[in-house]
Amino acid sequence: MFQILLVEDSKEIYQMVLQSTQHIATLSWAQSIKEAKSILSSKAFDLLILDIELPDGNGIEFCSNIQATLPNILVFFLSSHTTLSEKVLGFSAGADDYITKPFSPLELRARLESRLRKSKQQVVLSESFKWNEIEINRSTQVVGIIEDGEFRKLDLTALEFKLLLYFAIRPGAGVSLLLEMRF
Repeated sequence: MFQILLVEDSKEIYQMVLQSTQHIATLSWAQSIKEAKSILSSKAFDLLILDIELPDGNGIEFCSNIQATLPNILVFFLSSHTTLSEKVLGFSAGADDYITKPFSPLELRARLESRLRKSKQQVVLSESFKWNEIEINRSTQVVGIIEDGEFRKLDLTALEFKLLLYFAIRPGAGVSLLLEMRF
C-alpha cells in the first residue's frame, strides 16, 4: 500500500482526503510544516499532498525544499489559491499536480491513483533506483547502502540480488508472501 502524507491544517480537508485515499494508501497527517518535517525524517512516503497556506510557513517554499532533499517523492498541491500565476509557482517549485479547493474526493482519488501507478511503473522499468538508503542497479547487479553520504557496496549472491530486487519493486509483497505461507 502506498504511503501519503497530507500537510494541511484543516480537519475537514483531512477527513475528505482520508475518504479519498482509504482504499489506495495509508494516510498520515501533519498540520504544520514543522510537524511534516518531523514525520518525513522518520518515515518514507510515496506522495505528499500539500496546502500552500500553513500556520508556520509557505507550502511552495516547503515544496522546493522537499524537491531538493527528497527528489523521488511526488508532490500534489491542494489549495484554495486558484490563479494561474499561483499554479505556475506551484509547478515551478516541483509539484506533480495542483488541485484547487473545493475539490471532488472522487477526482482526487483518480488523480492520485493515476500518478502513483505511473510512478510505480517507472521504478519497475528503471535501470537503477534508490529506495530509502539502498541503491540498486539492475544492469550491473550492484547494490549499495548510502551511509554518511558514502556509497558502500554490498556483496550479494545472484539469488540475494534477485530477491532484494523483487521485494524492492513490489512494496508490501513480503508481507503478502508471509501471509500466504501462513506463518
